[in-house]
Amino acid sequence: MSKLPYPELGVVVEPYLPTLAVGIGWRERAILLPLGIERQTKVRSLFLNAEGDPYPEQLRFLKKIKELSLADLKTFLRHPVAVKNKKRWDDRLQRLKKGCPVINALIEKAQAGRMLTYKEKLVLFYTVGLLDKEGDLLHQVLYPLPDYNYHKVKRILKAIKPNPISCIKIREFLPELTNSLNCHCVFDLKDGRYPSPLLHVNPLLVPTEEERFCLQRTSLSQLARVFVELWREKERIETKLNRVKAELKKGLEKKGWQEITVEGRQVCFVDGDLEVRQ
Repeated sequence: MSKLPYPELGVVVEPYLPTLAVGIGWRERAILLPLGIERQTKVRSLFLNAEGDPYPEQLRFLKKIKELSLADLKTFLRHPVAVKNKKRWDDRLQRLKKGCPVINALIEKAQAGRMLTYKEKLVLFYTVGLLDKEGDLLHQVLYPLPDYNYHKVKRILKAIKPNPISCIKIREFLPELTNSLNCHCVFDLKDGRYPSPLLHVNPLLVPTEEERFCLQRTSLSQLARVFVELWREKERIETKLNRVKAELKKGLEKKGWQEITVEGRQVCFVDGDLEVRQ
């Protein structure tokens, strides 16, 4: 309490403790929750929307209540008017909506209060959910959903790895949506990053291949899966290499050549086997 700035515009802040002093001791007191009966007026307390009408499902609305951080509280107490007039979308979210029509469509669907499928939510978690550490932007996007649960979203955000979803995976998850929209972005991938909607916001949000193969960004099971895929690829390459080598040896021996130069490299016989030299 001592760290908070002095409130303005009639805002009163006071601590509400779960205990009450009685003489020289303390006794527990109940904290009245919404949906209770106000003792003086005998009127039931209800959550109201911006128009002053009670929400139709009061108990479900309880799950949508969001924790107010100390930083937000300080900002409100210092500049309540600025908080009230705060622009709707963050610049990062604006760039993402403008750059990726698929993400824009999902955000608009969520803001309209329509139900999202599991895969649609997954796409938003691994794009919007990685734009800020606190996940405030994702909460802002998902809040109008009928099944929004603040604590559940917060728990999932805490568990996900910082690897944004790729455009290929989005097309796999949402084929009908991606086919109906202009989902053909072209990115510069010279530094080893993969195509993802977050490249529209900041390329550094998408890890390079070297960054992806580490425990900070990938689970053990995922690393094991990549290892198995590379091992299988190695087997396929070795099989193909041995087949081509056998044919090449046969051709060189038929012509009586000991070497052949291709693209600045020498393919030559060394102890009866073929090797590649600079």
